[in-house]
Amino acid sequence: MAEATTKGNALGWPRMEDDTNWKSSYEKYNHVTVDVIGWRDEQTQSALVFWVATGLNPARVCSYSLTNKSNLLNDLKIELGKPKSEDLNEVSETAYWNPPKSEIYFTKVGSASGFTLSDTD
Repeated sequence: MAEATTKGNALGWPRMEDDTNWKSSYEKYNHVTVDVIGWRDEQTQSALVFWVATGLNPARVCSYSLTNKSNLLNDLKIELGKPKSEDLNEVSETAYWNPPKSEIYFTKVGSASGFTLSDTD
């Protein structure tokens, strides 16, 4: 968490308020303890969240979301290659990659898009 905090603070964005409802629900359902930190840039409608769950079902996740970035999927394809699965339709776009020891999910609905990177190790 210390490294994520240092790198996130370098963005210069304000910290997000804690979502205690989500956190307590997730902890109770998954039998874990969660440390969460996030930043939000209101001007660009972007958010970066990093969280670590420890306990019965541990996880490490980084999530980035933004608005009005129509080429994010193409940018991810350039970096990650062809997705393992992809669904593009009139309502949404989704893609999934499974590089070694991680999973990456991309979702776009309307003008909002984002991706989540999960550590599977």
